[in-house]
Amino acid sequence: MRYLITCWLMCFCAISLRAQNGSYFLTHHSPAEESFDNVCFDMSQDNHGIMYYAMKAGVLEFDGREWDLIPGAGAIYALSRSQSGEIYWAGAKGFGKIGYDKKGYKEIQYLSDSSVTDVFQTLAVGPQVYFLTENKIFHYTEDSRKAEAIITGNGQGIFTGMFELFGEVYVQTERNTSFKVENNKLVYVNLNFSGDVIFHSRIDDTYIVGTSDNRVYRCENDLVMKPVSIHDQPYADANVVVSGTWVARDLLALATLRGGVMLVNPETGARDQIIDYSTGLPDNEVFSLIADAFQNIWVAHEYGFTQISPGLPFRSYSYYDGLEGNMLCAYSYRNTVYVGTSLGLFKLDKDEVYDEIVTYLDVEIKPRSAANVTGQRQPPADTKQPGVQEETPSKKKGFLNFLRRNRAKEKSETIESTGELPAGISEEQAAEDPNVHREKRIDKVLRSSQHVFKKVEGIAAKITHLVETDGKLIAAGLEGVFEIRNLAAESILHSPTRYIYASPKKNNIIASTYMGEVWSLESKEEGWQQLNLINSLGDQIDYIFEGDENEWWLCGLDRIYRLLLNETGIQRLQTIELTNPNFEKTVGVYFDSQIFFVNADGFFHFGRDKNTLTSVDSLPKPSQYFAFDGHILYRDQHRWNILGATEERSNLQLLNLFQNLRFIATDQNPQNLWMIRGSNELLKFEGEKITLIPNKFPIFLKSIQNNSVKIADLSHIEIDQNSALTFEVVQPDFINPKSIEFRYMLDGMQEWSDWSSANNKINFPYLPPGQYNLRVQARNIFGKISDLRLLPFDVVPPVWKRPWFYALEFILFASLVVLSFRLSTRYRIISRFLSLITIILLIEFIQTVIGSSIVNDDTPVVEFLIQFVVAILILPVEGFLRNLMLRSLDSSSKFYHFISPGETPKLAENGPSRKRKVKEPL
Repeated sequence: MRYLITCWLMCFCAISLRAQNGSYFLTHHSPAEESFDNVCFDMSQDNHGIMYYAMKAGVLEFDGREWDLIPGAGAIYALSRSQSGEIYWAGAKGFGKIGYDKKGYKEIQYLSDSSVTDVFQTLAVGPQVYFLTENKIFHYTEDSRKAEAIITGNGQGIFTGMFELFGEVYVQTERNTSFKVENNKLVYVNLNFSGDVIFHSRIDDTYIVGTSDNRVYRCENDLVMKPVSIHDQPYADANVVVSGTWVARDLLALATLRGGVMLVNPETGARDQIIDYSTGLPDNEVFSLIADAFQNIWVAHEYGFTQISPGLPFRSYSYYDGLEGNMLCAYSYRNTVYVGTSLGLFKLDKDEVYDEIVTYLDVEIKPRSAANVTGQRQPPADTKQPGVQEETPSKKKGFLNFLRRNRAKEKSETIESTGELPAGISEEQAAEDPNVHREKRIDKVLRSSQHVFKKVEGIAAKITHLVETDGKLIAAGLEGVFEIRNLAAESILHSPTRYIYASPKKNNIIASTYMGEVWSLESKEEGWQQLNLINSLGDQIDYIFEGDENEWWLCGLDRIYRLLLNETGIQRLQTIELTNPNFEKTVGVYFDSQIFFVNADGFFHFGRDKNTLTSVDSLPKPSQYFAFDGHILYRDQHRWNILGATEERSNLQLLNLFQNLRFIATDQNPQNLWMIRGSNELLKFEGEKITLIPNKFPIFLKSIQNNSVKIADLSHIEIDQNSALTFEVVQPDFINPKSIEFRYMLDGMQEWSDWSSANNKINFPYLPPGQYNLRVQARNIFGKISDLRLLPFDVVPPVWKRPWFYALEFILFASLVVLSFRLSTRYRIISRFLSLITIILLIEFIQTVIGSSIVNDDTPVVEFLIQFVVAILILPVEGFLRNLMLRSLDSSSKFYHFISPGETPKLAENGPSRKRKVKEPL
């Protein structure tokens, strides 16, 4: 019965819903198949902004650009982040944290021994980390190296869950009792709620606690659990709430098992949105859910991960039923959305959806008298028979009478008597009161007022343009020009139309057709007046805009046409040549009494003094461009820019999230834009509602690789000269990672590189020896620049080019010289051989020293020429050393005779013999 009452309340709320504002912006992420096992048990985010996912195969890591799997020995069930930013895990094979191995790669590190298994929850409270199994609670402090079991066993039964309130840890048991962990003991507490706690979340000094009976409670410093009255409680009960989190003070996200994600206001309990398959979520079954530091909601499902961004001022209108064909244009007219597609025109309209609710009511059976059987007349209904007790209606029946009366006017209901018993009622219970009969009631209850696209009748071809003039909505396409009245279209011009422009000054429309005609359409009291301005222009007019008084500009393929109009037609027609070699679409704009045009070949300015077009070299050639409301919005190789803005429109920097837009036009509010992406997605940009969330995660160094090997010690970076060095930097962005651009510079060697999204990986295939400082900057979509800390590193030459190696060479040469002197008197051949070897090595040593001082990274031919020049330069040195060594060998024998006058030097074997005269002493 309570279910029926709540449904009635839902009906009342649904009738009073405001106009549909579109769905929140969704971003889908899916890792590679080899690193994704389709089940995500939990999610977490570290202090750098990196996302981690607990999977069956380990922990999956995502920085917005790349996915990395940190493999584990078993399934990982839970993740938590400590105060210092460490990520802790609990799984089938124990528990631990994510650390680094000796090579600098992330790995699963264990804090438990092999006897601990099936750890299904972890909870970090400041520097304290807790791990939970069915019968044990483990405690770990970050300044310690070992976790210990603080509680083993429990007389109340096995543990079922663990949560935290204001720094205190609580656990629950299978008997639905709660305990506080205090001084390594369990202290019973009564928190006054039913069911097991399945999630908890904190924002400021307020917690929300979700229980297994699909209820949500608020808790503040007084520890009083206050139920959150959710208007869509029947939806939560029917689809089973499995997780939840705070998103903002006025927004709460609840994940369900069968119904996607419920977004509600915790203050009022009103529904904000439901994100499910009908609004872009790939699957209604949600595994887990968290809110990140940017107030985005991460949803894990079977097909990957979806990011819901309530904080972005983009609303999607692509997922409503009824829309057919490729979207080409959109316009908001009188709080209603119209969309032109390749198959016609569609309007977003309300569509009431009803649910059939089955209930069972107790109906008292009136006793039949004998007269009823024999057909005798009965007394009047208002006559009270003596001895018969007056009927007392059921309390439930009477309580719902007022609901039934109101519902009879607006709902069709069917009542059928059956012999069925409701669930939970046995035949014995029904036999206790034979005067009560169970009736099955089927009520059609208004579940919600959904919005669907309905096709506008009278148009069966492509609609490319939607404009508004004099309070009337005008559509144009292959069937001509139409005035739109709700869901009906009235033809104005039957010729296939290429472009239309609505003049805010004249309240008329200028239209160009596929036949080369130009028409003026003006609404009169008697109807639409048509004036053929040009019968056959012989050109393709893709854009029209208004200049000075009675001046109109028509953009053709390679010509610009300037029309001066009067009441009867064209006063003057001027043709201006335009550079457009690829025949791209040309658009123009009039602002500050000046005329500008743009196409893929660049920007052009019209000089009225010479009646010519001049290229604007100060502006780059755009890759995309759109003109609206006196502005030209264009994109260069880096970002979106605006030309002709008369007011500050810095909020348009959010468009840098998108690189491929097919359509942009303003709404009735100039701050709002309608956009169509290349993926056939219709978005509304609500510029007046923009709330910028600061980037909480600056740029950081992710890794350094030396010849594809990670450097583990980043405090002192030293590499060899011939090694390739790669720096990888990250600034997490999960909406569009390519919108973040990087640049770098090496101190003393080069200037800043160009901004590029690919510069997050900085590769140096070769660097000469020396000391370097690497500077890296990141720029987000708003142009804010973040600096990475200075990265000093050393490039050292090879071993044979280092000073200590040269010193060893010098010592070796000196030793050879001394040895050759010692052997010269007795072993002349060996001595001469050693001398020659010493000369050769010494010359090579000199050549190596000179060559190493000449830094080059040229081709082998150039290197050979340099070595040849060095050899020529040291050739005189070689001759001098050779003569010196040979003379030294000859003089060494005389020197030996001088120091030993009584001895005859021993000559080398087989060597020439000499007789020497030895003077006798006086």
